[in-house]
Amino acid sequence: MDNKPQFKSLLNQLQTAVFVVNDELQICEVNIAAEDLIEIGKKQLIGSDFQRIFSESEYPSQVLDISLTTGKSYYQRDVVTVLLSGRKTILDFAINRFMHENRYFLLVEISQSIGSAIFTVKQKDLGQHRQTRHLLKDLAHEIRNPLGGLRGAAQLLSEEIAISQKPFTDIIIREADRLSELVERVLGAGKPEIKSEFNIHEVIEEVLILINLDLPDNITIIRDYDPSLPTYKGYRQSLYQVILNLVRNAVQAIQSEPSAGNRNHHICISTRAEHAVLIGNNYFPLALKINISDNGPGIPENIKEQLFMPMVSGQKQGSGLGLAIAREAVEQHGGSLQWLENEAETVFCIHLPQL
Repeated sequence: MDNKPQFKSLLNQLQTAVFVVNDELQICEVNIAAEDLIEIGKKQLIGSDFQRIFSESEYPSQVLDISLTTGKSYYQRDVVTVLLSGRKTILDFAINRFMHENRYFLLVEISQSIGSAIFTVKQKDLGQHRQTRHLLKDLAHEIRNPLGGLRGAAQLLSEEIAISQKPFTDIIIREADRLSELVERVLGAGKPEIKSEFNIHEVIEEVLILINLDLPDNITIIRDYDPSLPTYKGYRQSLYQVILNLVRNAVQAIQSEPSAGNRNHHICISTRAEHAVLIGNNYFPLALKINISDNGPGIPENIKEQLFMPMVSGQKQGSGLGLAIAREAVEQHGGSLQWLENEAETVFCIHLPQL
């Protein structure tokens, strides 16, 4: 590619770091942004093994071989990477194959992540995962008995109130039944939930009916749905719980801000389809993405590292169970749950593979 000055000039105008890698996984071209990103000059990079440069990256190296062999494109956000200089950073990777002079090459684009990201606990964190499961089971035992009393009281109340008020007791009864099923599943005593096909927007709207009952006036719910999304096959009640926990956390975070009542806030729920997605080490041609974002105070600095652990909460009266339960449910779908934070918003992002 040394005889392509226009190609090199074009690469150097890009703000994204670009590496051209040959079929032996050797770097044969880089742009200026790539040199700046990894803090190594072009002369040292050309001819180097690409995998050695990013050996301390969480990005699975086998995707390079797969992309060369199959031609599949790959994209993954928020990859924790330690550069050769020792600096730790978080990057977005995109890999595409192309042919030049009857030989396959990879175009690897790398950009700095906009926000910091903490990923859900992976397989290597099994000890922490078992701890979570044991704690959830202990708490489920404590929750089960009061739920029966709550449901019974709601039924009695519904017989004495006006018909116009019955929708409220119906919500209490329905939520008590849903929580009872959740508790039984956590304890392993109930019937496992059966996968069904459903519209994810219907589940979100059911959550918002409950949220809107006591939503403060200064918080606006923004819906940003992709109406073309296909139906999803999964555990409907589990995903309802995930979305409810995340939206409720956003409301509580905003309310905890000392100046919460003095300015308008929003919670945005967006849905999109994403193609060629890596979740962990697994490639999926299509995944459903749900983002739940808010412009509240953000995640407290002291809990970021343990965010998905039970009993960890940024709220004074929080149980710290919501994110632990959400993580558990998303993992049952083969998906991922992560949080992104920038100066303007806190975003929780769910990826669910479309199998």
